[in-house]
Amino acid sequence: MIKQADGVYSEETVNCNAATDPVFSAAYCDVPLTVLRASPYSLTLGTLVQAKVKATNVIGDSAFSQENTAGATIETEPGVVNTLEMNILTSTNEQVVLEWALLSTLAETGGSTILNYVIRWN
Repeated sequence: MIKQADGVYSEETVNCNAATDPVFSAAYCDVPLTVLRASPYSLTLGTLVQAKVKATNVIGDSAFSQENTAGATIETEPGVVNTLEMNILTSTNEQVVLEWALLSTLAETGGSTILNYVIRWN
């Protein structure tokens, strides 16, 4: 069960169906962040992903475990680079020098290190 933004727990059966291998034998499952950011979970940037688990056998179900208090947090795509400028002092007829402010805050980076900047010309 994964905790939604509203505090209610919801079962993730698409990516985390313990009735099938390899989830059952591996004792873990991978849920993409895009799933956790979408409905019904609606988790936002920086939110701790909280979950709990129970076991089932032919007799019945165990109680749920305690929810985790540490682990993965929601990350998103980086924000838009808003300060792109051409440096007219160092640009020449042979080269154009472009400058921008690096994305650095949690909101700007989406919670993950920026790996690359791409410049596109029209």
